[in-house]
Amino acid sequence: MRTPEKLAPGVQRVELRSPTLPPATHTSAWILGGPEVIVVDPASPWDDEKQALDEALDGLAAAGRRVRAIFLTHHHGDHFAGAMHLRERLQVPICAHASTAALLTGFVTVDRTIAEDEIEALPAGGGAPAMELRALHTPGHAPGHLCWFDAGTRTLIAGDMIAGLGFIVIDPDDHGDMTQYLDSLRRLRALEPALLLPAHGPAPRDDAAPAKLDEYVTHRLGREAKVEAALQGAFAARGPATRGELLPIVYADVAPALYFVADRSLAAHLQRLVALGRARLDGDRYAPL
Repeated sequence: MRTPEKLAPGVQRVELRSPTLPPATHTSAWILGGPEVIVVDPASPWDDEKQALDEALDGLAAAGRRVRAIFLTHHHGDHFAGAMHLRERLQVPICAHASTAALLTGFVTVDRTIAEDEIEALPAGGGAPAMELRALHTPGHAPGHLCWFDAGTRTLIAGDMIAGLGFIVIDPDDHGDMTQYLDSLRRLRALEPALLLPAHGPAPRDDAAPAKLDEYVTHRLGREAKVEAALQGAFAARGPATRGELLPIVYADVAPALYFVADRSLAAHLQRLVALGRARLDGDRYAPL
């Protein structure tokens, strides 16, 4: 049996192998609460991984801990793939933002939609503190992305707003928006979390938690500066440039094997610069303003 890893009182996870993007290979299914439990992002479509989560939750049930609901942070397959299995097995509702519910129509039955500032109260017991999980609508990576914050423990369930390794892809073709993403990161940073629970990779805590959010904003703005510099350089040399011409310049620090991922975030940066009036698009070519 895969024993849930305890990160703090009332906070456990089971890492599930999932069809996610490199460098990640797993998604963390977060288990929150004491006698009543919320499961966040049962992620895996594979039977052996579903069984691992089932067995972990059976162990909690044997200790008197009952799953109350399944929460989804957003609509990507490496977050929802095991949700319907768990819903049917445990007879508990799936909960998500209304935008996520709309995007998952035909794939997942969302029984309850969650809006900004809704509170999910979990009672104390079994060594776990009482928690009041406040829903935070944090679009940018996905239009219906939700985080949850417990002010008492300053624990932030971050989903795909950050990763414990690497950086998050913002894909305009999949409803991503770089400006919204940066705004959402700054909003989370203002909460001064003490424990940051990402969907992928290690969980930063104490001073490392707000520092990780600072790192993400700095990284994005640094990449944006590289995009603008590449636009200026290409324009001076030969005029407006295609995204494909800009990609190896802006992402010179990325292995070419990962350009297919980097290209999506480059598209998001360019879209943002056009919207801010700092670049223009002519056909498939970009020029600085």
